[in-house]
Amino acid sequence: MTRALEFYNYAIEVFGEVATDPRERVLRFIEEAIELAQAAGIDQPKMDAMLARVYGRPHGNIAQEFGQCMVTLEIAALRLSVDLEKEADAQLVRFKSIPAEHWRKRQDQKKQLGLTSDA
Repeated sequence: MTRALEFYNYAIEVFGEVATDPRERVLRFIEEAIELAQAAGIDQPKMDAMLARVYGRPHGNIAQEFGQCMVTLEIAALRLSVDLEKEADAQLVRFKSIPAEHWRKRQDQKKQLGLTSDA
């Protein structure tokens, strides 16, 4: 089984049907990307400016945007000396070591804040 499928099956097991929602997956990706930017020292004003720039332009092509995300992430990881494969494997182990209820509670909090696709 591929790692992506293993993550996907785990997400369905923990979160149910919402884990299959493409918009929800993209929101979770955005959340992680913002956390990565914060960890790398990007401040909120720069993030706000980037958000305004992106939403001020026409929509992109989904497949092309996925490809660009992967290329950009791989280059950033290389420059920051992060082994993406190793870190993804470690996160899967970490996720599975935490009770599912913990993750469900966090998802419920996001929903209450309007930060989910079904909120």
